[in-house]
Amino acid sequence: MWTPSFYFLDYRGKLLYSLPGYLPPEDFRIVMRLGLAAYQIPRGKYDEAITILTDGLEKFASHPRSATLLFWRGMAQYLKSYDSQEFREAMSAIRDSYPNSPEARMWPWEEQ
Repeated sequence: MWTPSFYFLDYRGKLLYSLPGYLPPEDFRIVMRLGLAAYQIPRGKYDEAITILTDGLEKFASHPRSATLLFWRGMAQYLKSYDSQEFREAMSAIRDSYPNSPEARMWPWEEQ
């Protein structure tokens, strides 16, 4: 009610992605990429989503929100190929590069 909020909706008004609160410009550019990916992925436009997420990772590699970009890219790569190794590699990269991120805590596999 009193804070800015960002909502990404499809043409029918279905909520695809949202984020409450103020965002500095760099964060906003990352969130815009996430919103676009959230639109593309359910429509099977995995290559387009991977491209925009990769662009964000290249431009904002050290930003704390980049773990989310990497997670979504791994998800798009998995959905494109159904190769779980791609998603595992993305999660491993998140754990290595962003160990304190919420995404790093989402590792579902037991270590061997």
